[in-house]
Amino acid sequence: MSMEFSDDTLLLTGAHRATGLCSIPARYIFGDEHDACLTSDDEASDPFTLTLARTITFSHRRKML
Repeated sequence: MSMEFSDDTLLLTGAHRATGLCSIPARYIFGDEHDACLTSDDEASDPFTLTLARTITFSHRRKML
């Protein structure tokens, strides 16, 4: 689910599938209940790790709530 604005795009995704958290850089991340996300022993498919990786592009300008 996404919404286009004049300067930005709002993308809403869930952590139930890793594909929803891949390949899209994000400066702002809003999340809740990270401890309730499905996790696995594979770090590559861990939802919290994938979420953090989306902010690498913005390094010191990122905001995560």
